[in-house]
Amino acid sequence: AKEGDEAGRSRALEARAELAIDPTWKALFYVELAQLAADGGDGARAYELLDAAGALDGHARFLTRKVLETIAARQDNAEEVARALEGQAELIADALADAEQGDATGVPRGMRTAAYAADAFLRASELRARGGDADAAATLLDRAVQALPTSSLLARAKIVALEKAGRAMEAAELAKHPLDGGASGPGAAALWLRIAESSAATGDRDAALLALG
Repeated sequence: AKEGDEAGRSRALEARAELAIDPTWKALFYVELAQLAADGGDGARAYELLDAAGALDGHARFLTRKVLETIAARQDNAEEVARALEGQAELIADALADAEQGDATGVPRGMRTAAYAADAFLRASELRARGGDADAAATLLDRAVQALPTSSLLARAKIVALEKAGRAMEAAELAKHPLDGGASGPGAAALWLRIAESSAATGDRDAALLALG
């Protein structure tokens, strides 16, 4: 009986989505259908519906990326979680650049901060790195650093990535940016240590000693 109820509900929602003229309402119907599909174990169908909803010019675009993250996380689908986070980060970045655009895509005002954008880019980068897509991970990490250039945490993440890629000189140079911007405390101490390590790795003994001093 329960399966029959869900099938009937899905058909009703599909009919309402088909008739909906307003893109926001149509997207919301798609989101509800996606949640039903996910609950029924059809993740592929859920992702397809959420992408269809996200492609509509309505106020539910950001919501579709949040729901995608929730469903994908529940299904342990790291690739789709990363895609959801990328979408959220891009929409937040757009909202920061243009408040009206943020209103149009439904980005909550409380989330329109550089910190939220950077966090989403960083989490997406980490997931792409774990999935073996080093280029995408590096690009997303760059976007996180661009969103919040004074963050010691992001600077350290970028430095580690550069060091893993054998680019020690660039790592040392990058470590100086948040310090020049006034970073202090434990985070700054860690950056000074990174500068010393990177300088030592490139044979710049004087720079290494200066960083440690």
